[in-house]
Amino acid sequence: MAKVNDEAKMRLLNEAFGAENYLATAYAVTNPGYNVFSMFGLLGVLVGEMVDKTGFRTRHNAYLGVTATGVNVVILDGLNNNKIKYAEKFNFAELEKVVALDKKTFASLHMEKGGKKYTLQMAKKILGAKLATQKEDASAVVAKINELTSATSVA
Repeated sequence: MAKVNDEAKMRLLNEAFGAENYLATAYAVTNPGYNVFSMFGLLGVLVGEMVDKTGFRTRHNAYLGVTATGVNVVILDGLNNNKIKYAEKFNFAELEKVVALDKKTFASLHMEKGGKKYTLQMAKKILGAKLATQKEDASAVVAKINELTSATSVA
């Protein structure tokens, strides 16, 4: 399996959404609130992959890019980090709630759209990844989202 890297991040974001002007980009992981499938080991993972069409109900690698109008999220395939499983654009005007937090070891983005909750977590240090500026990228994503949505950040 290919490691996540900066080149793949920009290539997959551009492939999914066209060449957009990104204010900040980062590697993230989808973080389901409660993952029932994980309780059943390998069988649960296989069933979870079949049931989860969007990638937000099980844990997946993702890339996100912040534009002036919203957040673009590309969720990567579970077995191939160079393949897109799902892509979604979250416009700030359509989001009911946006909370972006910047902690010491990770940053997180919590969004609510149409009654559904979406959570992305951006670790600031990732072992084995080829992301030179992930720590700065995660903080920049949170700063841009807070600036564009006027959300409050809790340190």
